[in-house]
Amino acid sequence: MRVQETYPIGKDKSVTVTELTVAEIRGLVVQFAARDDVADLDPAERADLLIDKTLVPGIDLSAIRLMTGLSREVLGAFGQSELQAIVEHCRGLNPLFFGMLARLEEAKQRAEMAALASFQWPSS
Repeated sequence: MRVQETYPIGKDKSVTVTELTVAEIRGLVVQFAARDDVADLDPAERADLLIDKTLVPGIDLSAIRLMTGLSREVLGAFGQSELQAIVEHCRGLNPLFFGMLARLEEAKQRAEMAALASFQWPSS
């Protein structure tokens, strides 16, 4: 059975964080890989995508919503310090998932550096 823990957030709120299953992690990977061109999105959808992908370093907010069961609107009502606390609780309960994300980012950076290192500079 997967773990669920409830944490106080701020003075009068609480959030339940759930450990992701392997199937849910796979679903997130598929979702991240399936993102198409953003040109077809309306401005609100583009803003949501931008915030989801860049607000918290190293994690897409859609994963946080999956771990907490919070809707976009409810998660959006939290302040930054509250969101940071939620993310830390998610990290604590899902270390393998966050480790996987860190390893993927490291592999991406190594590939980028290898591509730069193999660049053939023009002779003068």
